[in-house]
Amino acid sequence: MSTQKGNDHRTRPPKYKNTIAFKNTMHDTSKRTQDINHLSLDSLCPRCAGIIEWKAKYKKYRPLTQPSVCIKCHQKTVKQAYYTVCASCTSQLKVCGKCGQSGELMLSSEEKSQQQVDREFEKSLRELRERERRTLLRIAQSSAKESSKNSGNGHSQSTVTEHFVPCGLHG
Repeated sequence: MSTQKGNDHRTRPPKYKNTIAFKNTMHDTSKRTQDINHLSLDSLCPRCAGIIEWKAKYKKYRPLTQPSVCIKCHQKTVKQAYYTVCASCTSQLKVCGKCGQSGELMLSSEEKSQQQVDREFEKSLRELRERERRTLLRIAQSSAKESSKNSGNGHSQSTVTEHFVPCGLHG
């Protein structure tokens, strides 16, 4: 569409329209493209995550060749493209790795996996009989008390899910 004076109201539809969506792996199946498609977007705000996802989807993403300088600690520790804050600073300061603003961040892969384990545990807990559920919750409370007592000793703490599978309560 032209930006000429008086030419801002176009009435007809576009002449050509894409019938199939763009696929960034259609003609390029290299290792680099596969790595770009499987990026982990940790410690980003939803807006910046969307921007980087778009770049990866439409072959506009260009990986870093050398580490860049972090804007918080001024060290050459930024290893991902389009990031301006290193991973250690983002975790300490709770800021977005691209724009540097604090706010709602996307969860890291470890946090996502922990949430998934918690969700599965809650789901399987609901499916148990009342007697088994109370037994399991009692074990969880006792292990929580032990872990709070042994937190300074360096002993290994048992989790609820470790007790969950061996007890034969898992369906």
